[in-house]
Amino acid sequence: MRVLWMLSWLPCATAGVAKAAPAFSPASSPSSTLPSSTLPSSTLPSSILSPSAPENRRLLVVPQADASSEAALEAIIDVLSGAKRYHIQRLEALLPLMRRKDQARQITTALMRGNQEARQAMLALDWTTATSRLDEALKLCAASFLPLYDPTRVANLHVMRGTVALQRAQPENARLHFKAALHLAPQLKLNAFHSPQVRAAVAETRTNLPARPLPSPSLLKRILELAGGPPEALVLSSERKAGDRVLLKATLFHFRSAQLKPLGTISTPTKKGMLEARTTKFGAALREQIAALYPALPMVSLKPSPATLPHTQPVLPLPTPWYKRWYVWVAAGTALVAGAVAIPLLTRQRVVDVNVTW
Repeated sequence: MRVLWMLSWLPCATAGVAKAAPAFSPASSPSSTLPSSTLPSSTLPSSILSPSAPENRRLLVVPQADASSEAALEAIIDVLSGAKRYHIQRLEALLPLMRRKDQARQITTALMRGNQEARQAMLALDWTTATSRLDEALKLCAASFLPLYDPTRVANLHVMRGTVALQRAQPENARLHFKAALHLAPQLKLNAFHSPQVRAAVAETRTNLPARPLPSPSLLKRILELAGGPPEALVLSSERKAGDRVLLKATLFHFRSAQLKPLGTISTPTKKGMLEARTTKFGAALREQIAALYPALPMVSLKPSPATLPHTQPVLPLPTPWYKRWYVWVAAGTALVAGAVAIPLLTRQRVVDVNVTW
């Protein structure tokens, strides 16, 4: 009976997971300062950027927060957007491109096929086959961008995988998958089609849910490759603390070294006025720390120096056309004057006086 109860939700498993917030919350736009001592400069690389090419002056921001701290991360991004040495590129602008890339690889089609085979195996109580099909589907998700633009679908797969683990008497494995589902979909809610055992396990996992891990270096590297230019990504994450406080973290990922370097953290109450003021100061301190990593833009001179001009051969003047030479015009003038004098003399008629005087 317990097995049949647990399987009764399978036909409606897709509807069982409520619409959740995106795994990486979108961010927003510019404004504002905190002592730099709050950010340990020792953790920053001395020189992580290439020369000041335009494509290397973009910083991809990856926000990672639940709905309660989304506004705080947006405030930090607003301040970062006011930087002059670099430009902020938002992750949300890449989501349509990620979807198209996965569609070209037929990721969704393969997931639907694997999901259907896993459901059939679960209905047949074939837990080995169900485990194999779900593991293949989750591996496919990890190699795609699906957790970024459709986290609910991936969370649903983790719930199914956790259910199979419970059936195979693997509670620790089930807890890992329920934890992954809650990290992807913080507002995850199970309905009555899920068995009491599954709902109790998810509720217990939610109570002791640890901080969400940062995106893997391999995923960040694929995002930067898709963005086509930025050599760095700034991961802004949040973690709820006791006493109605939130811990905000900033971590820099460098493409070449594939390493995550912490830039700073701040713990602040979630009270509206204090949260806005402290996040604004934290964002200003981050802006200055990151700007120091970018070389200053060179001054543009309107008059280039001779050293910067390209070396060219001297240009020789073109020969003067014959009709523009001075002696041609002198000869022509002389001929005209001579003609004007000679013609009347040559054409004058001779008159003979025939009068005779006696």
